[in-house]
Amino acid sequence: MSERDWGWVEGMIDGEGCLGLYLKKYNESGRAGWAPRLVISGTNLEMIKEAKKILGGKGHITSFCHAPARPCYNLTLTPVPLRDILPKLKLKGKQRQCRLVLEALELLKEHVAYHTPNDKRLKEIRKELMRLNGGIK
Repeated sequence: MSERDWGWVEGMIDGEGCLGLYLKKYNESGRAGWAPRLVISGTNLEMIKEAKKILGGKGHITSFCHAPARPCYNLTLTPVPLRDILPKLKLKGKQRQCRLVLEALELLKEHVAYHTPNDKRLKEIRKELMRLNGGIK
């Protein structure tokens, strides 16, 4: 990957990306687990595809609509590719979020299920990420 391509992806993440830590239900029994994510969103599918290509084809693309005539696309990266990609990023606007997700990934190396020995810190990280991402004032 060229330095130019990498810088472009960093700009996409800083501008249209969201680094977060979520709780996901895994099955009908309600068992939940921690889910670190990077999501890059946009209305231009070609730009989302290009970001995926530059990131080595990692992640998956989904579409949804905010308005009937305006589809939006998400490129979502999960923990395995994040462990490889995040340490290489030089983000400007989202460097704190990047560090927090990297910390969460480190804490989750052995336990991804909810109710891990690191739950207290993971909850703090999640709350801080939500605040930084505009979810909690």
